[in-house]
Amino acid sequence: MELIILLVLAGLVGYFLAWGLRGRQESDSQRASATGNKPGMLQPAFIQWATGPGGAAFPQDFKLWLISLNPAEAAAFCESLEMYTASLGFSLTDIESGSLVSQPALFKTFVEVVVIYSNTFRKAREALQQAKDDKASKDAAEQEDDQDILPAEKNPSRRKQPDMPLAVPAGAA
Repeated sequence: MELIILLVLAGLVGYFLAWGLRGRQESDSQRASATGNKPGMLQPAFIQWATGPGGAAFPQDFKLWLISLNPAEAAAFCESLEMYTASLGFSLTDIESGSLVSQPALFKTFVEVVVIYSNTFRKAREALQQAKDDKASKDAAEQEDDQDILPAEKNPSRRKQPDMPLAVPAGAA
């Protein structure tokens, strides 16, 4: 009886998890269709806007950094930025659509938040890359040290060798 109850509960949990994931995927596709992008391609629209029509609001070094990102880095940055701004109650689509232009103080605050977050994101990525590089160089140095060490010599065997004379029993001498 307990096994049946456990199976029913596991089925219900799986159903609710699948239902929640489906709802999330639908909302992603709705947001993407509203902005004209494919799902998962929402992020580059912000970069296009920030380096294009909205570029006047951002500092030049920020725009140059955005342009220098490869597509994977750009997607990672924008996805992280989207989650951060969502936690603040904003959306990147709000700024792209121009709905914040009518509220200059809010627009300026949003731009400052994005610039400060990008600096933090950049420093975190650099620190992560440096940690990876340090680990790789440490591993390489350990491999070199391991190659310099000669294997220990094996002691000669204490077993009887075929060419050695047999031992004389103690009582025979």
